[in-house]
Amino acid sequence: MIKNAESPTSAAPSLTGRLREATADHHVRAEKHALQQALVRGQADALLYARWLRAMRALHTAFEARLAMARSHAVIAPVIQDHHFRLDMIDEDLDALAVLLRQAGADLGPAVGASESRDGAAMRPRTLAAWTAIDAMIEIDPTVVLGPFYVLEGSTNGGRFIAMAVRKALPLPSGAGTKFLDPHGEHIRERWAATKQAIDSIPLSASQHDAIIDAAQRTFDLVTVLMDEMVESAGP
Repeated sequence: MIKNAESPTSAAPSLTGRLREATADHHVRAEKHALQQALVRGQADALLYARWLRAMRALHTAFEARLAMARSHAVIAPVIQDHHFRLDMIDEDLDALAVLLRQAGADLGPAVGASESRDGAAMRPRTLAAWTAIDAMIEIDPTVVLGPFYVLEGSTNGGRFIAMAVRKALPLPSGAGTKFLDPHGEHIRERWAATKQAIDSIPLSASQHDAIIDAAQRTFDLVTVLMDEMVESAGP
C-alpha cells in the first residue's frame, strides 16, 4: 500500500506522556513500599498515618514555597491553580488526627497542625538531601518545578483510594482527616486532565523537558527515601 505523501507524521510525545513513561519504574518502586502498601490496604493505624502526614507536610512546605514562586514566572504561571496547594489540608487532617489520638491516649507530639505550628516536622537527613538536589535544579531553571509538581499533584489520583482505605480503618469524623489525600473529590479527573493539558501547552526546550523528567524521577525516589526513613525511625 502506498502511503499518502500528505498524511501527517506522528507527533512528538507530549511532556506529560514522556513523564509518565520515564517515571514508570520509579513510580512502581514507591507504590510497592511497605509503608505505602499499609496505607493502601487500610493497615496503618492513626499514629503511623499521622506521622506519614507530618513527613509529607515537611516536603510540601518546601515544595509549595517553590510552587508559589512559580506563579510569578510568566511561562509556568498558567499551570498553577489555587487548588494545587494542600498545606492547609494537611494541617486540618493532622488536627483531626490529634483529637483521635488524644482520645486513644496517644500523642503525636508538638507541631501537630495549623492550631499549633506552621513549621511542622523537618525533613529527615536523606529526604532533605534528595529535596536539596531537586531544589538546586529549580534554582537554575524555575520550569524544573514541573517535575515534582507532576509527581505530587498526580499522586492525588491514587490518593483517593488511600483516603477510602483510611476512612474505613479509622474512626474519623465525616469529611475529616483525609483532605490532603483526596483534595479534589469528584473534580479529580477534570482537574488532572486540565493540569496535564496546561503542562503540555507550555513552550519548553528539549533540554528543559529532560531536566523536568529528571526532577520527576528524583521526586519519586525522594518519596521512597522519605518512607524508608520513617520506617527506620520510631519518630514522626
